[in-house]
Amino acid sequence: MTRTSHDHNFKNLLQDFPNQALEWIFPQAIQNWGPVKDIEFVRQEPKKSKLSDTALELDMPILFTFEKKQLLLWLVEFQEDKSKFSIYKLLRYTTDYMEAYPDALVVPTVLFTDRKNWRKDVSHELETKIDDKTFLHFESVVSG
Repeated sequence: MTRTSHDHNFKNLLQDFPNQALEWIFPQAIQNWGPVKDIEFVRQEPKKSKLSDTALELDMPILFTFEKKQLLLWLVEFQEDKSKFSIYKLLRYTTDYMEAYPDALVVPTVLFTDRKNWRKDVSHELETKIDDKTFLHFESVVSG
């Protein structure tokens, strides 16, 4: 039986209806900052540090500007196969975009498009700390 990828459908949905997608997955943005004033679809490949660096390509980075002037860069990664998801790769995407858009709140989001049951969930949080000193805390919004 041939498996059908739904990634393309989800990408089209977010591209055609970004306001509604934001309300569905991250409703607190509109609650906190008011209506969306502008939407920009950002380059999918973050800038490389060196020409020899491997290209990273995110599925859909969307920059929202809200009525209360807050910028939100919503990084949406579609993942069909949970076993291929890497939180470390998502962290690299996130920090690259944080550097490129320092005034924006960057929200990494993963949408798992395959409805297969999994024995083990994927990690959506990283933390490095000792006692009460946290050196790194990273988490993403996960749906699916």
